[in-house]
Amino acid sequence: MSVSTVLVVGGGITGSMLAIALADRDARVDLVEISPVWHGVGHGITVQGNALAALDKVGVLAGMQTLGIAFNQMRMLHADGSLIAEVPTPRTGGPALPATMGALRSDLQAVLCERVYKAGVRVRLGLTVRGLDVSTGDVEFSDGSTGSYDLVVGAGRDQVGGQVAARHRDLAPAERQ
Repeated sequence: MSVSTVLVVGGGITGSMLAIALADRDARVDLVEISPVWHGVGHGITVQGNALAALDKVGVLAGMQTLGIAFNQMRMLHADGSLIAEVPTPRTGGPALPATMGALRSDLQAVLCERVYKAGVRVRLGLTVRGLDVSTGDVEFSDGSTGSYDLVVGAGRDQVGGQVAARHRDLAPAERQ
């Protein structure tokens, strides 16, 4: 079974990254996000090198480099500001990338949202999945509309009682390819 239509449930970092990657591989991707406003939740985030490499693969690293602060070492300080220790952090994303980047979650989400739209993903806000037939991929949304997908992925807190994650897992191994 080839996968040509995908529903991503959850528009946070994971769902946005997945939607971009699948759309870039010519899948028709719909993304639903329960929040009526699409923004990053929380304040700061530390992004390690391997995640920076993933951001680069989906074309958002350059945007993040203008908004975040890259660093290659961790400094621990006493309350008075004097140095306790300075520890290098590994470059898990490879030698061309910083070891780590600190950023605001809202900045990361804004960069991802822009790229999701650019990738041609159909985004539906204020919406979630009400029901899922795991044998067919047929979905009923919270607004009463319906859809049918080859693959349904739960990428957020709103997992429809575990039904979303079950769709691909329940396919026979030969059908998952």
